[in-house]
This record gives sequence, C-alpha cells and structure tokens, in this order.
Amino acid sequence: MKVILPLKSGGAVENEFIHGKGNLGLITVGKGAKIPTSILDLSFLGTSTDGDVTYWAGFGRKCFYANKRFWVFYSDGTNIVYRTSTDGKTWSAVTTIRTCDSSHNFSVWFDGTYVHYAATETYGYNLPIVYRRGTPNSDGTITWSATEQVVRQDVNMAFRNVIIAVDSGGYPWIGMMINDQTSPPGGNGIYADVTKSSKNDGTWTTATGFPYRPDATAPGKRDIMILVPLTAQKMYITYVWSGAPASNPINGRLWDGSAWSSQETATTRQSHDASISSVAYGDIVHVVYDERTTYNIYHLKREAGTWTETSMGFIGEGTGFSLTVQQETGYLWVFYIKTNTILYRRYLTSWGAETTLQTRTGAQSPYAMNSYYQARSDGKLGVVWTEAPWYTIAHSGLYGS
Repeated sequence: MKVILPLKSGGAVENEFIHGKGNLGLITVGKGAKIPTSILDLSFLGTSTDGDVTYWAGFGRKCFYANKRFWVFYSDGTNIVYRTSTDGKTWSAVTTIRTCDSSHNFSVWFDGTYVHYAATETYGYNLPIVYRRGTPNSDGTITWSATEQVVRQDVNMAFRNVIIAVDSGGYPWIGMMINDQTSPPGGNGIYADVTKSSKNDGTWTTATGFPYRPDATAPGKRDIMILVPLTAQKMYITYVWSGAPASNPINGRLWDGSAWSSQETATTRQSHDASISSVAYGDIVHVVYDERTTYNIYHLKREAGTWTETSMGFIGEGTGFSLTVQQETGYLWVFYIKTNTILYRRYLTSWGAETTLQTRTGAQSPYAMNSYYQARSDGKLGVVWTEAPWYTIAHSGLYGS
C-alpha cells in the first residue's frame, strides 16, 4: 500500500510516495530523487573585503537551490548581498539585503518554500539580532512576508556567530554567541544562547521559555551552536567552545517539541577550533569534526537517543567541514579543503572514497567551506569557498542527471 507523506509545515514543495524500506533501511521515494553525482562547473561570484565571507557550515548556511536557481548569500564587508544563477555558471548582479559587516554575523535557511535570515549589523553592544522571511522567486527576486523583525537587543550584549534553522512546523530558531558585559561580574562572559519564535508567518514573537542557555556551567565555555531540525517540531542543538580545551567535550540537547532534555555528551574528544558541521536525517543527527590534537576526522551519529562515533580514516589538518543531507534518500556528503583541493566524500551506510571536486592552487583553508544544508530531490547541491586573490568567492557542487 502506498502512503502519501503530508506536506511539510512551513510550506514544502514535495509530496513523496513511500514504497517501504529497502535492505539499507532507507526510504525509497516513488517519484525518484536525483542523486547528486556529476560535478558542477567552477564559477566565480565576485570578491568581498570580509575574510570570513563563506565561513563554514558550523556557523550557518549561506546557499541553497530554489525555483530553478542557485542562490548564494554573503557579506561584501558592508552588507548582506546575494547573487543567483540558473546554470551555476553565470551569476546575476548583486542584490543588497541589509547592513552586515561579516558572514560570522548572519546565516540563511531555505525550508522548501521560504528563505529565512537572521543577522546582526556587527559585533557590538546594543545592536539587535533581526529576522526576516521571504519567497525566493524564479526571476531572482525575493517577496518578503513582512518587514524585518527585531529578535533580541540588549545594551550589555554583543552578538556573533548567528545561526538560523526552521523546524518542521515552520517556526524559526536562532542560535548566537553572546558577549555579556554583566556575566560574570566584571564582564566578558561569552556563551551560546538559542531563541525561538511562537509565530510561523514571517513575524517574530519570542516563545515562552526563550531565550535559553543550554550550558550555564561557566562563562566562556560554549560559544558555538549548531541547530538541526528533526521531525514533529523537535530540534537538536550541538554546542562547543571554539577554543576547545581538554575539559570541553562536544555536547548537545534535544528539544522534544515542548521541553528540553538533559545535556548529552556526543563525544569526550575535543573538536579542533570548532571545526564541526551537523545535519539531521529524520530524527538521526550526524556530526563531522576533526580532533584537536591529532586532526583525525570523526563521524558522530545520534540515533534513538544514543551517540556512536566512527573514525573516517583520514587526517584533516585543521580543516573546516560542511555536511549536506538529502532527506529523500538519506545520503550525506561532507565537503572540505585540504592542500588547496576541494574534496568530498559520500555516505549511505559507510563513507565512500575521497573524491576531488575541484583542484585549486589558491583555495583558502581551513574554514572557507559552505554547502547546502539539504540537497533536495532535484539533485542540485552547491558549494562555495574563497580563494586567492582574497577574497574571491568560488562556486561548484554536484548535480543529478
């Protein structure tokens, strides 16, 4: 018997048929999702004065594919801007969104219908985090649902590492690093917070119980947070400290749709300078990171509330990673830069061989990599990074035929 999946909340574009589970335990999609396997031609979008222009996927996504266009957002050093392309080769002129001096300070999320962004102008006190939602159109414009919404502002707080995700109900979540002048006494309390809206219509009203600080053990501990949406309006957050001392494991918490679970330890190993990326497939959470002293690469997997850890069998040398998931198939891709080469590996039940995406003599390493959070059933999967002359924005990726 065929079962029709309901439309995803928040506006999804696909209704899949499930034929049951194959021998790999994965959903087979009736209409046939395209698997990204062919390499997309190299192209260049332009340059930026922001050294962190494509800063990696641990700090939020910057690109997606919608309405037959590739979309790439970045800070040009002054503003958030974006460009689009119908073929991944020729790019539109710049469209300016708002003031924002660094890609540390904003991220975007595409939920299947809407693009959402969260941003702050710069890393300074009493500057707000803002939110906006809009529809990315086939002509490269965006039709905004509402005016820009102020999410949070405090005279004693400076925000950075702003990251956004949207749950299965269409409700936006925003994670952030906070420099709090009042905590501890004397100031300079640095920690991660997360907040959520009770509205899913493009406006923002902070939900009851938020903002929430997942780890209040000591200031200066957790300043990097990654949000991944699960099913039934659940959300999983992974958080680390960018300095990653030996006393600081990778931790996480589950929002079960109404309350927070207790803190979990994903691994007692230490990530190298927050070199970490995460996605979810259904309710399964995946994390890839490199260990701080050996640079060995590990894959963490949380399934049914239990974490497992597997070595990926190579050394990353302090590389930044960007994970991508295809929800229709369960495939994962991890993209990274090593010795000026853009590389990737694909995962179904185990990781495949290291494959070259692009060989570049001037590719910036280690943290320039940013890929789609999701490769959808159309098989398009874009990847951006920077290279010399700094900071030239390069684009490639994969597509399915």
